[in-house]
Amino acid sequence: MANFNLTDNGTFTSSVAGAVASSRDLTTTVPLERSALEGTENLLLYKLDQVRQANPGSHDEIDILARLSRHYISQDQFDKSMDCLGSAIVCAEKLYGKQHPVVAELLVESAFVAFKVEKFDDALEFLTPAVDIYEACYGRVSDQVAFAFHKLGRVYEAVNQYEKAENYYQKAETTYQNTFNDDDSEIFIVRNDLARVRSVK
Repeated sequence: MANFNLTDNGTFTSSVAGAVASSRDLTTTVPLERSALEGTENLLLYKLDQVRQANPGSHDEIDILARLSRHYISQDQFDKSMDCLGSAIVCAEKLYGKQHPVVAELLVESAFVAFKVEKFDDALEFLTPAVDIYEACYGRVSDQVAFAFHKLGRVYEAVNQYEKAENYYQKAETTYQNTFNDDDSEIFIVRNDLARVRSVK
């Protein structure tokens, strides 16, 4: 079975923080007085609480929730990760609107979590609107759209729907070719995936 995350080197998406790059340093001006704040989870939960008190529904809240989700994934706490992403999506939709790239990034991250726990139908439900958002924001020929097509191919391959997997891998290859140089590593990865799927059809 193909790895949903193969092209991401172990981190499913890192662009949420980049998309909210205007976010100030989240060390905050509030002193960290408790020794219990040692550890990633406690520190992030503390920061989240502080941001929710000072600036609820902000890009800072989305960023912390995304970081917390990644922490939970690293600990194999997928339910907690999904809860964080759900809250982040609600927050992002209210702050930016439902058709914003940050929302799409969070949907892709949610798809990754769903894929990890083999909830493939859920992964598809997250990825499908992400493609629509990317196309609306960046156009049909963009690396974001190619990335989402590639991930859709991975999900369909995981459930042995090889025709659909091949279709999305082909879409990803074509889109990448129109956005990258022909020797880009993403194109080679998609071509390998495409060859693998064709070999088992």
